[in-house]
Amino acid sequence: MINRKILVSGISILSALALMGGTAFALFTSAASNNGNTFGAGTLVLNIKGVPGSASTPVYTITNGTPGTFTDATMDLSNTGSIGASSVQVTSIGVGGNATLQGKLLLTIAIDNNNNGVLDGGDAILGGPTAINDSGWTNFTLPGLTLPALGTAQIVTRLSFDSSADDSLQGQSANFNINLQANQ
Repeated sequence: MINRKILVSGISILSALALMGGTAFALFTSAASNNGNTFGAGTLVLNIKGVPGSASTPVYTITNGTPGTFTDATMDLSNTGSIGASSVQVTSIGVGGNATLQGKLLLTIAIDNNNNGVLDGGDAILGGPTAINDSGWTNFTLPGLTLPALGTAQIVTRLSFDSSADDSLQGQSANFNINLQANQ
């Protein structure tokens, strides 16, 4: 019984000391804040012939085309954003008009290395010649084509009217949109 009283007294004394010790000692503290932090997202803006979005003027307006002929046109691409594009792709070629004629219109896309606006031996072919209605153009990455921030690239395109086109295509018409996307 005495041992029990001694044990209870000892526990009480230790508890009292612990409570007093916790309040008897003060610790110094200090706080600081880092205020006013900001984050701004960069931009990636693809322009065709100096115009963003879908407002650029057509590069092809051909009348009286004949089988076996072709027309070259340039598409000046620029990135007016603050982030570089690691790739450029043809997301789709929207087509309308005569489907048979669409299959006979072959598109070639190249980097115009010598900046002469003509597809020739000095240029690096990126895609084609492929029919404008071919699904292979969907999400087709133009190999090696990049656009740094505030950078430009001149591509030359060739639209060829396949020489195998027959008389059934006389007087027919087709239209198409070349849809491009720059990717970070």
